[in-house]
Amino acid sequence: MLIVRSQGSFPAVGEVFEPFEFPQSVQGWMRGSHFGPLMPCSVAQSNLAADYLRSHGPFEPHRLPLEEMDYTTMPKVMKKLRGRCSPIG
Repeated sequence: MLIVRSQGSFPAVGEVFEPFEFPQSVQGWMRGSHFGPLMPCSVAQSNLAADYLRSHGPFEPHRLPLEEMDYTTMPKVMKKLRGRCSPIG
């Protein structure tokens, strides 16, 4: 919850909400291993933005870069697979 004073000597209502016009992708979803939307709206609307990010599959921008993942076993799995994978290109 956020309570903001507006109008008068404070910013106008539109100025207060302007940074949230488009959902920002922030780190911290799904035990800190995924990006998710930050926007002042209902949960249902937020899930629309989240579904868009999830539709990219299990890669960035859906998931944080490997070196930034803290709460999952993914870094351990990738360490075990090192040497079995080769770069594409």
